[in-house]
Amino acid sequence: MCLILLVRRLREKAIVRVVNVLDLERGDIVPPLQELADATDSAVATRGRMLLELVTHLNDQGPNPDVCAMPLPGEQIMLYPPYPHPRSVWVEVELSEESSTARSRVGRYSWRVVDRSLGTVGSGLADMPADVEQAIRGAFGWL
Repeated sequence: MCLILLVRRLREKAIVRVVNVLDLERGDIVPPLQELADATDSAVATRGRMLLELVTHLNDQGPNPDVCAMPLPGEQIMLYPPYPHPRSVWVEVELSEESSTARSRVGRYSWRVVDRSLGTVGSGLADMPADVEQAIRGAFGWL
């Protein structure tokens, strides 16, 4: 599954719409993420809910210009610009021990900036999707 975040200008505010490019008929990425969030495995469900929260935030506040996102095994997402760029941002959800048995949200976003030539050039933890958005903007020089 590959996603693309499309940006439109509406009343001078950047609006981001996440499009599932493998399902252009519906185009909505929320259903596949909702499937993860509804998983019977509590760890997968927690990661799915947090990734869904991140996508929802990016839909409302997301980076401009366009960003592509590709889900990876282990409930990770790799974000990158839709043009040649040496950097990508990898986002996953780290869970505390309590999350493995409870369906409550006990996790943090873990992000890292990977440069094609240099390897990992930055990383961090974030409690909120807005903090991940700032990491994305910083990685691609969009601050």
